[in-house]
Parts: sequence; C-alpha cells; structure tokens
Amino acid sequence: MICTFAFMDDGRAVALAAVGREGFLGVPAFLGAESAQLRAVVLIGGNALKLGRDELRRILPVSPQFAASLRCYSSSYLAQISAVGACQALHGVQQRVAFWLLMARDRTGSDSLPFTHESFSKLLGCRRSSVTESLSLLENVGLIHCGRGHISILDHRRLAQQTCECYASLK
Repeated sequence: MICTFAFMDDGRAVALAAVGREGFLGVPAFLGAESAQLRAVVLIGGNALKLGRDELRRILPVSPQFAASLRCYSSSYLAQISAVGACQALHGVQQRVAFWLLMARDRTGSDSLPFTHESFSKLLGCRRSSVTESLSLLENVGLIHCGRGHISILDHRRLAQQTCECYASLK
C-alpha cells in the first residue's frame, strides 16, 4: 500500500489517499499534470509494476480499454482524496483509525497489517497516544488484535460500523 501525503512547510504531514492492488500511482500525470504536490510513501511493501510517463503516453492511444480503466480509477482516486480530506477535518481519531485499517485491508487483501502505533500516527497526522487509545478501545471489544509491529483485523464487518460515513462512501 502506497499512500500519498501532503507535507507542510513545518514538516507536518497527513495522508490523503492510499493505493494498492486496485489502482495506480500517477493520477496527476495521467490527467496531464507536469508535477504533483503530493509525495508517495510505501507503507506496506509488496510487488508493483512501473510504467514510465513516456511508455504510458505510447500505450494509451492503442489501448482504449486500458485508458478507460485508468480514467475510471482516476475518478475514484479523486473521490478518495475528497473523502479522506473531509474525514481528517470532521471526524475523530477512533473513526479515522477504523477507516484506515479497512482502507489498508481493501488495498492489500490482508487482515494482518504491518503497522506500528507510530506509523499510524503519521498516517493520521495525530499524536501517537491518540492512536494507542483508539487501537486499545477497538482491541478491547474484539475487533482487532495489536501485536508488536502489526495489527490484525478480527472482525471487519463490525470494524466498518466504527467508521464514519466516509468509508462507506468509497465502497
């Protein structure tokens, strides 16, 4: 899972989107932008394919189905940025923790996620202690299990009930 982050001049950062097996990085380039303001950071390792801008420009005219798929995903990616931005501004840490756990699950296809409390706090742009408190509450009701350097989702349906409407809007 690769997240795109917005970085502030003072060094603070917040994740605005996540890309996994369902999508691609480079939506701004696909849409014609020469540069992007967001920075991509790999949060969960895995395999990926790399296609350069010039290669992409050569392939698109001869593969209309591929171009249509990229346009469809680009629309979903922009909707994700909007939903995550609204969620960051309007919802509490616990709802956002549940949201991002499910986002990671959707993008990796795994219930076992290699997250630390520290990496989660950077993802959410909040204090580590807030993440620890939220994860503890979710663990105490049997929705997740936290181990050293990983979080396991035990009941994704009930975990989805802990999120705000932002997660459902992206489904």
